[in-house]
This record gives sequence, C-alpha cells and structure tokens, in this order.
Amino acid sequence: MADTGAHALTTTDPRVDLYTEHAAPFAQPVLVPLLGVMHAGCPGWHETIKWACHS
Repeated sequence: MADTGAHALTTTDPRVDLYTEHAAPFAQPVLVPLLGVMHAGCPGWHETIKWACHS
C-alpha cells in the first residue's frame, strides 16, 4: 500500500483510561507502558473495551 502522506490518528476511548486507573495496583505498571507502546507503534488503531465482566 502506498503512503499517501496522511497520518491516521488513534481513536481513544475514555473507558480505557478509567479501566487503567481502577486496575489492580500490580497491573498498572504493565498497562500504562503497554498503552504507550500501542499508541506509538500502531497509528490509526481504535482503542476500545469490547468485553466487560461485572462482578
């Protein structure tokens, strides 16, 4: 696919930030850097939460 020069923007979902903020303390050091890597390495991706399991 040819590069058109346009850069796709990542679609963010505030639910992901909320999920990360309320994740267990042991998971936060993994989740936060992982999201940073995804944002940097995958332009144009759509951040979302597809499945939810309520307690």
